[in-house]
Amino acid sequence: MKILAVFTGYPSPPTDGQNLRLTHYVPALATRHRVDLVHAGAKPEPYEGLQGCFGEILHVADWLPPRGRGAWHRIMDAMNPQKLVPSSQTMLQAIRRLHQENSYDVLWVGGFRLMPSVPDDLNIPVLVDECDHDGLTLRRLLLRERRPYRWLRLYKRYRLTLAFERRLAPRARAVLFVAPADRESFVRNCPQVPTHVIPNGVDATFFAPPFKKAQNSGEIVFEGNLSFPPNVDAACHLARDILPCIRRVMPHVHLTLVGQDPSEEIKALAHDKAIEVTGFVSDIRPYLARAQLFACPMRLGSGIKNKILQAWSMGVPIVATPLAVDGLEARDGANVRIAVKPQAFADQVLALLSDKGQRRRMASEGRKTVLAHYTWEAQAKKLESLLTEFNTTQGHST
Repeated sequence: MKILAVFTGYPSPPTDGQNLRLTHYVPALATRHRVDLVHAGAKPEPYEGLQGCFGEILHVADWLPPRGRGAWHRIMDAMNPQKLVPSSQTMLQAIRRLHQENSYDVLWVGGFRLMPSVPDDLNIPVLVDECDHDGLTLRRLLLRERRPYRWLRLYKRYRLTLAFERRLAPRARAVLFVAPADRESFVRNCPQVPTHVIPNGVDATFFAPPFKKAQNSGEIVFEGNLSFPPNVDAACHLARDILPCIRRVMPHVHLTLVGQDPSEEIKALAHDKAIEVTGFVSDIRPYLARAQLFACPMRLGSGIKNKILQAWSMGVPIVATPLAVDGLEARDGANVRIAVKPQAFADQVLALLSDKGQRRRMASEGRKTVLAHYTWEAQAKKLESLLTEFNTTQGHST
């Protein structure tokens, strides 16, 4: 089978969900199929894990055209869902040329934002790998936003996003998500389009439990891109609302916030001596290895939380909100403790920090969950089966 992958960037380094998927799916697919890549963004840096995996790589520099238009045109464009993400003529021509040369069986497209730059007359099936549903993320933001002007801007973006999706979704043979909640949100907007769920995985060998477990460090860790609004909200909520409840009982507890591009709001949290903000780290594992507990009080966002999978894989006990484990094989009291309100969340943290045996049992259950449900090998087989089904089914919808 010949697959053309069309993504916004080359998957290196694998620091976000989309890149993680590519860096694990492509090597598995490339053992039995040809995979070519068209990508925008920066030119690729060498990445050992993808050496020799792509048959051909084509970099498109001008994914988004320059904004050299007058104010009136920009206002009208802002009200037009088709203009939410403009098309790139360079990418359209590149995809058309590659298909003429190679006669691909399937197009694997990294989200609806790229669909305006994909020709609509190639007569081959398109799998849109959307991962998270932007509509769900925006809807959750709207439910928490209290500033009228900000709410109106979010609502406009939400309505345009749904309209943009409805316009382009019929071109897809199917749309792929990482969690059932994202699929359900999309189906409410585009019920006629087939959907599938393949969760992200985790490299259980790379994220292996440390030989020496953290003892009585009182170390709590949260991890994520610290400029991403749902992570910023969770980190601030943890530091301001939950940590004080914990430290009233256990004053020695320390919180480390790990992640790239911390916002100014996040940096300010480090003025508290009980909180460390690391900024970018090349390897999260040392921080997870020394943590007694991983706290994940997410209140916004959508999709699968890779941070939960990594903590499970390394055998770190987790306290999380229901949203943080949405779509995962989470069992409250077994492989995670779930709480919502700050004091209830703090109580769960305190209970685990006080009970070494319970931490050990929860760590073991988390690791078992990963090995049973979330290896990349298992997820890659699901994707390959889906693409093969497209290739063997007649009546292409594009």
